[in-house]
Amino acid sequence: MDRPDGRSAARPRRRRRTVLIGSLAASLLAGGAARAQVIDFDDLRPGTAVEKIDGVYFTHGTGGVALIATTGLVTTSAPNYLGAAELLVPPGEALFLPDDRLELEFSETVRALTLRVVSTAGTPAAAFELVTPQGSVLSPSKPSAYLGDDEVFELSFTSSPLVGYRTAELRSDSTAGLFAYHVDDLVVPEPALASSLLASVSFLALLGRLPRPILSQSRAGTRPCRAQGRAGHQPCRAQGPPGFRFSPAPRNR
Repeated sequence: MDRPDGRSAARPRRRRRTVLIGSLAASLLAGGAARAQVIDFDDLRPGTAVEKIDGVYFTHGTGGVALIATTGLVTTSAPNYLGAAELLVPPGEALFLPDDRLELEFSETVRALTLRVVSTAGTPAAAFELVTPQGSVLSPSKPSAYLGDDEVFELSFTSSPLVGYRTAELRSDSTAGLFAYHVDDLVVPEPALASSLLASVSFLALLGRLPRPILSQSRAGTRPCRAQGRAGHQPCRAQGPPGFRFSPAPRNR
């Protein structure tokens, strides 16, 4: 039905429906960003080899080097942290050295990752890089915090809301200088959350393409047509053009 000004009355309904779908999608995205898990290695016994925790796989990029959850150094969440059993590191200790790579693989798609690197004093800018298939981020020139003489760098990367990733890599650059470091406090979304988020948004998008109900298409001031008559009700009658009125046929007496 057209308005007196010539505009269609159905367009505002579509706009309202689009706004509703967008609002629900934004709520889902906000909820997905709020729920996360923290891997701090504190539930492991010192000296335990780390390969998988809560759907996250850990691998040393150069191969053949074990990753160990251990203690003994200052860290962001005591007592444990993650390090590598390097040949140059004293027995019982675990540290990463320049040019080491920590590779992460997630059992399900994620869209955000944060980790903290605790490095020796004087670590230069851009010594660390967090790399994902969707982009990367370098460590800043100024640490985010200090632990005694050690420096803490927090690296975080978030992809676009509907595009995630399943792998990430922490790299260190030997050309930046000599330093040693360990890793703690990985913050990642719950493994099943990202896929549920994408499914929910896809469902909302599908709803936006469905035709409007028949009731919304009935003309203002008219009652919806009934397909079959019930007791006390007359069945559906054909509707004529505006201004036309059906008259009942005369009965034969």
